[in-house]
Amino acid sequence: MADTPTSAHTPMPAGSAAGFGLDSGFAVKLQQLLDICRQAKLDFRISQGLRTPQVQAQYFCRWEKHPADLIDRKIAMLADNGAPWLASLLNEYRDVPRQKAFLTGQLPGSGWHQWGLAADCYCYRNDKMIENGSDPVYARYAKEAVKLGLTAGYYFKDRDAGHVQNPAEPGADSVYTWSYIDRVMQERFAEKTVVALPASAKKALAAASKMRPTTAVSNVPPEAKESDITVSGSSVLGPGGLVFGKLHKLGLYNGGATSIDQFFSYDPGAFPGVSPSLQRVIRSVSINEGKIEAINTWDNAILSCGIFQWTLAAGGEAGELAGLLELLQQRSPTAFQSYFGSLGLTVAMNASPAGALRRGYLVLNGKKLDNAVAKTQMREHIWAYRFWRAAHDTEVRRAQVALAMSRVGAFFGGAIAAAGGKTFADCITSEMASPWYWTSMSTGRAMCRQHSIARSSPSSPKPARRIRLNGRRPTSATFFHVIWRSGPKPT
Repeated sequence: MADTPTSAHTPMPAGSAAGFGLDSGFAVKLQQLLDICRQAKLDFRISQGLRTPQVQAQYFCRWEKHPADLIDRKIAMLADNGAPWLASLLNEYRDVPRQKAFLTGQLPGSGWHQWGLAADCYCYRNDKMIENGSDPVYARYAKEAVKLGLTAGYYFKDRDAGHVQNPAEPGADSVYTWSYIDRVMQERFAEKTVVALPASAKKALAAASKMRPTTAVSNVPPEAKESDITVSGSSVLGPGGLVFGKLHKLGLYNGGATSIDQFFSYDPGAFPGVSPSLQRVIRSVSINEGKIEAINTWDNAILSCGIFQWTLAAGGEAGELAGLLELLQQRSPTAFQSYFGSLGLTVAMNASPAGALRRGYLVLNGKKLDNAVAKTQMREHIWAYRFWRAAHDTEVRRAQVALAMSRVGAFFGGAIAAAGGKTFADCITSEMASPWYWTSMSTGRAMCRQHSIARSSPSSPKPARRIRLNGRRPTSATFFHVIWRSGPKPT
């Protein structure tokens, strides 16, 4: 873990490599190493074996030599190389507090800990851990590890005194493609939504679910006045020093905390009939846009929020943020009045045909915000706090998800002129492809770009670059065929 070992993980009793989730072959070698050290009167104990990619992402982001701009580049690299799930993990921990002590240089999924092929062991003297990684005991430990055919972190450029691993390669990305790593890590460590259980267990769970409350509990931050909002370094603080944003360019951003999977877990009664397929489609867009509390005032859209980053829109354009507030007012007039109406905020909607996305303008104290100058006031930190605060309310969260579902429906119902009037639902047959669509066909070439390019933070994966097949840009017909053949259609 580091030249100066840490005791963040409680060690198991000395003498056994069992119980740490290690590959069986590696566990045998590690046990031999521990036995050799014990014979030499060196009390080495395992601190950590198998480590999830979630923890690996946190460790990677916590080291001060991995600043936010470097994390952003790594996120983009993972997204570009077919590892969106791992990219989302880095994005989740991008802004954790940094520390000087080295933790890891390996990205999530690349570290051999995630494969059960690495372990961190530290030496104890008089039952107290030796924290100096330059102590001769670690040199002896590393020497014996190499004799057994293991790779010792003691010899790494950034010395990792207690680390040993089975492979000689520095990381799994030296052996596997990122897309393969992403798939394996997600299969092993992602949240599970479907399980196979005996009939008796299913009956017990069904009975328990009837007793579980179907209404989620809100945990809304306190109200704030403009005088409550302060800036400390790059952090924007609300009442009581509550950090709700990071400064960036013209404003701030916050990637949010509550994922789509967490929403449906915390609030199972909100949309009991929603299909797992639709949940996955919404999740795939949200990974790029932001979580439920995500907020952005740093780009030219002035103010964007939520899982699909509904925007105020640039210049004099109408935005979908007004549509979110309109839906909230329809679903819960009380919540709308509490968070927005009481502040003098209402909406003026554009006319739209049935089933189309609703766009409009915010109206503040009777004045329609329909130009760039009028909209600029919504970039103020107090408004970012107000929208961020509202996103903690159950009804506001439900409105977000309801609008997301309708937006997916509107997208799939859209007709494709180049496809003989077929809709996207007829052509896009993949849950993974569903958040993307064509935006340029003027030259007969297809460009696949994200449905909305608003991003909650600079670290969100960028819209897709031009797609190439065998080194060449595909024609619109070829691209249509690729999408048509891509997989099961969302339901």
